[in-house]
Amino acid sequence: MSNHAAPDPNVDEPEFSDSEVEAENAAGGVIGDDDSSDSEVSEIELGEIGVDDADNVEIHEHYQEDDIADLHRPDYGEDDDYEENGRNRSRVHRGPTYNPKISMKDVKLQVGMQFCSIKQFKRAVRDYAVYGGYQLQFKVHDRMRCHVICIGKNQIGQCKWKCWCSKICGEMTFQIKTLEAKHECGRDFHNCLATAKWLSKKIENKIREDMEIKVTDLIPWIREHVVLDIPYMRAYRAKKLAMERINGNAKVQYARLREYLAEVRKTNVGSTCQVQVNRDANDKPVFWRLYICLDALKRGFLEGCRPFIGLDGCFLKGVYGGQLLTAVAHNGNQGIFPIAWAVVNVENTENWDWFLFRLLQDIGVGPWTFISDQQKGLVHVFEHDLSEYEHRLCSRHLYANFSKKFKGVQLEQQFYKIVKATTVQEFQGEMLNMKTLDTGGWKWLDERADKKWSKAKFNTLSKNDCALNNLCESYNSKILRHRAKPIITLLEELRTESMKRLVKCRLEMDMKQGFLVPIVRDKLEKEREECRMWNATWAGDDNHSLFEVSKQPDKFIVNLKEGSCSCRVWDLTGIPCVHALASINWNGLPVESFVSPYYQRERYLRAYAQIIHPINGPKLWVNTGAEAILPPPPRKTRGRPKQKRRREENEPPTNGKIKRTYPIVKCSKCKQVGHNARTCERHQSVAQANAARNRGTINNRGRVRGRGSGRGRGRGRSRSSSIVSDTRVC
Repeated sequence: MSNHAAPDPNVDEPEFSDSEVEAENAAGGVIGDDDSSDSEVSEIELGEIGVDDADNVEIHEHYQEDDIADLHRPDYGEDDDYEENGRNRSRVHRGPTYNPKISMKDVKLQVGMQFCSIKQFKRAVRDYAVYGGYQLQFKVHDRMRCHVICIGKNQIGQCKWKCWCSKICGEMTFQIKTLEAKHECGRDFHNCLATAKWLSKKIENKIREDMEIKVTDLIPWIREHVVLDIPYMRAYRAKKLAMERINGNAKVQYARLREYLAEVRKTNVGSTCQVQVNRDANDKPVFWRLYICLDALKRGFLEGCRPFIGLDGCFLKGVYGGQLLTAVAHNGNQGIFPIAWAVVNVENTENWDWFLFRLLQDIGVGPWTFISDQQKGLVHVFEHDLSEYEHRLCSRHLYANFSKKFKGVQLEQQFYKIVKATTVQEFQGEMLNMKTLDTGGWKWLDERADKKWSKAKFNTLSKNDCALNNLCESYNSKILRHRAKPIITLLEELRTESMKRLVKCRLEMDMKQGFLVPIVRDKLEKEREECRMWNATWAGDDNHSLFEVSKQPDKFIVNLKEGSCSCRVWDLTGIPCVHALASINWNGLPVESFVSPYYQRERYLRAYAQIIHPINGPKLWVNTGAEAILPPPPRKTRGRPKQKRRREENEPPTNGKIKRTYPIVKCSKCKQVGHNARTCERHQSVAQANAARNRGTINNRGRVRGRGSGRGRGRGRSRSSSIVSDTRVC
């Protein structure tokens, strides 16, 4: 760093020793500034001063050497006097004005340098200290003045560097008036001025580029770009503050929730946005639950998707927790299509009933088919309030409960054979096979035979034979990274994801050719080869629609006019099975005309032809004038907050390692589960009783008394065991 310029002989710039500064500060005065002596002095703790977003410094921003001189404003002219408001006053020595946009490594302090505020001066000192590796300390710092010294050590003693900045009389300008610009200390990579709040602004751009960066990966990046060694917890707090600056404050977002919903309704006309609150003891509104169904998603589902809806709930990882309830549909190309979502405090019967009531108000009454993972309270809603709708149970989650008692690969394969059975006869046959394998497993499934978890029990209105709730699982995996964000940021991410998905799927399908969607067209091409092994025999009807299709020893009845086959595959999916394809080929008719309209390319484009309109940022939201909503009380649990859900035993590991499993311990003495023979209390009590009977009595402490209670001193057995029994105390 260059030395400061020589002082102007026309301006008196007094220098103060450390003792004089401390004495004057204790007396409440301001050295060298009479106009500020009556002002209030507020103590500002180190590292707690806020920084405006406009003053944020980019670490990666570099300047060429020729441009360094242009970073600061040039000095004034050489006139000694100037006229202000009709008065002649002596000119103050003017130095360059600090530019907050310069890189941290280009900060250079000079005598006469001007700042807008003490906060800006302290920010410049922090950047200068951290990049240079200097241990600086703020001895005097209030809103009118600031005195900085260097506490670094050298071979002689303490470094003599110091700097004094104070307000110029009659102006809202602060200026460096004293500067000892030569350091005599070595570099220190552990700087106390690099607080978590200061550091969060330096790593903000890095976190924006990689929102999933870990703290352990952030520390080496800071060491390389900021030339600073920091502990783990400081990096963790800095990342947390940076994430809060990017995503927003959770409590503030609850207060602006009404304004956000009003903006969504204004830009996306026809959308349903509802929020419900509770009243606390002070009659303040506290968030309870929220429901959103965008108009574009609602119309897209009604015009282009099958009447099949998956329901699921997942927990939120933010400060205030909660549950996210979602309703997701299947498009014609077997892709996911979100319909609506809700944020509730807990997943129970009341909230599921409220969510489904709002959903049916939007999509209307129809032949809807629902599938779920047996969520808490959801089964009760369909059994009592929505019994007219078909409710399927996810077979994977059903097997997770089944496998807790009945384990083995053979039982798992037989379970899924029962699930894939499409006819009642096939279902009953596979159930008998399960009975021969395991009677307990058969009884467990037979108790749930009336539920909709096998294809043999599904109705054919939805044209979807899906027995797994994979569409909701897929959607939850896509929004996983957003579930830890504040509520408005979360809702915006869900809306933005849906908006981009509508555009992406529409553009991809525009590039495809053909009458049907690609996945159905490929499936039919595979079945064309297989149907050649089946023999179609016309029954002789006038419409040429009734056939008997056989491949010994199997036979099935196909009715092309009604679009059905006795195997029920065509009825369930809406896609002709191999038996129907054999009959269609016999007639020489195009296969596309027998496929359900849900799989047509035009129908698919109608679902994604809708537009989710963009919305303005928070600065342009209209104030609704309603009361600000308070966040729900956070639900605190013991230990560290969990970020991952508990996985079932049959789920594959995520880290590539299989968890070690141990066999069930069973005692060989008492035949009980949970302990072995060495720790068997029952066996020990029996052994103690036998020992007491043979050697002595048992005292009140459970110890055996008698001559035979101790160990023998010799080797081997005693000569006569009858002697001990004869001499025992009776």
